[in-house]
Amino acid sequence: MNGDFPVLKSLTIENCPKLKELPTFPSLSSLNLWGLDKLQTIINLHSIISLQHLTVKHCPELRLSPIADADQLPSGLVGSRNIEISGCPWLHEWCCRHGILHWSGVHDDMIFESKFNGTLF
Repeated sequence: MNGDFPVLKSLTIENCPKLKELPTFPSLSSLNLWGLDKLQTIINLHSIISLQHLTVKHCPELRLSPIADADQLPSGLVGSRNIEISGCPWLHEWCCRHGILHWSGVHDDMIFESKFNGTLF
């Protein structure tokens, strides 16, 4: 599916419980994913270099593999404070392990915001 929407800038997908894989949309600047119970991967996330805003909520199976390290994240997210993650235990674990996100503890939910300052720690 890569290339089917080469100029798509913003994408929101909500409540698609059977979606397992999200193809690459190379020109995205904003990606919002909510309630995707079976989503396991975003193909070639590292290649979406224009990505500046990422919100992922209630995607419990989502993992960042094969991204092995923080320096493989989209370069557009570096320096951005526009990353929110909620209800994604695998993603939360990966981000904590790589020192990318901190917990801001909004109510009982886990919401994270980026701590990027132009470099990844």
